[in-house]
Amino acid sequence: MEVQARVGAHLQRRGLRWSSTRDAVVSAFLASPHHVTVDELLARARRREPGVGHATVYRTLRLLEEIGVALSHRFGDGPTRYEPAAGVPHHDHLVCTACGRVVEFVEPGIERLQEEVSRAAGYVVHAHRLEIHGRCPECRRGAREVTA
Repeated sequence: MEVQARVGAHLQRRGLRWSSTRDAVVSAFLASPHHVTVDELLARARRREPGVGHATVYRTLRLLEEIGVALSHRFGDGPTRYEPAAGVPHHDHLVCTACGRVVEFVEPGIERLQEEVSRAAGYVVHAHRLEIHGRCPECRRGAREVTA
């Protein structure tokens, strides 16, 4: 089912209505090329619908999370970032602690190891997240490596 139709059905079940401001937020979110913050999404949605407010963005993102279309991430001390979840294969994240850049990656060896560890501990895994925090090449260029 198309995302807008899923959102519309969810809104209807909750007694809420589809609006042009919600549509602007959903469209801007789905068109985002990377993990977005609420403020970034607000700016994008306002290009299409100037009346969009922070509350509409927060409520719409919450709805998108409820139906499994969006995932939220807190990468360190920075703002919460959101990424599309519908139709996106599982991946992990590299997070730059200097500039906040987030890089997605897939590593089958890591996935296998996580499955082995979970199975050995008797877990049935429903979901997992892996974030690796460090400094990206651009932030390290010209600066001494910081060790922790």
